Amino acid sequence: MAADAHTAFKGFEEGRKTFLDLMDKEQAKARKTKADLAVSIELLDQQAVAIRHSLHGLKLEIAAGQIALDRGQEELEALRLHAVQTGDAADAADVLEFRGAIANFRGKVAEMRETLVGSALLIPIIGQNRKAAETRLMKISNGMLVVIPRLMAVASQAVVQVDIRHAADEAAKLDEAARQLTLLASKGAHDAATAAARSLGGDQRNIDVLAQVADETIRTMHEVIDIEREVADGDREREAKLAAIRDKLVAGMQGVNRHAVAP
Repeated sequence: MAADAHTAFKGFEEGRKTFLDLMDKEQAKARKTKADLAVSIELLDQQAVAIRHSLHGLKLEIAAGQIALDRGQEELEALRLHAVQTGDAADAADVLEFRGAIANFRGKVAEMRETLVGSALLIPIIGQNRKAAETRLMKISNGMLVVIPRLMAVASQAVVQVDIRHAADEAAKLDEAARQLTLLASKGAHDAATAAARSLGGDQRNIDVLAQVADETIRTMHEVIDIEREVADGDREREAKLAAIRDKLVAGMQGVNRHAVAP
């Protein structure tokens, strides 16, 4: 009985240690993921600020470029009128050269407008990614504060319940042994003593239950890990699809902008 009890206790201790080690690893992973998400959110904020700052500068450059184009058109018209009046080939060549320079500069301004639109489209995308990161950060924080401690509390309560049931079985056997010892005085020492001694033995079924609980706990945690991996794979797939949609939208807007500024 002592050997069986020692084996059962050792097996249960190993199962509990495995569970606690697994909980520690999950907490460490959750803390690392939480820290990574916090860094990602900070980087997204920095990216948004940088893009907004660059957009402001780009708007100023576009406005200045448009003013320069308007002045260039006026100067071109003056050169054209002068060339018509003089009829000089050199003046006509100056008009053609100046017209080409204005056309090149107009193309540069159009390219800056296209860049402005493309950069502006990144701001809502960054905002969506930041919101998603905050949502996952909140869920992980809730898991660390609530879910993992609850799992450990449930496991602890399971240990207590097993101990209580074991104690109840032992107490019942001791009560039966006491009754058998009482019968020794009236029914014979030999039969009563052997029956009482047998009643003090442990129940193998309790050991089997402990082993089954330990195996079920470990199997459940493995299933939880598999489910979490499936969810993570699904998240990565959705994020990849979102990235493809974003690229398609940016390319489409660039095409719209080119079509809008086409002569």
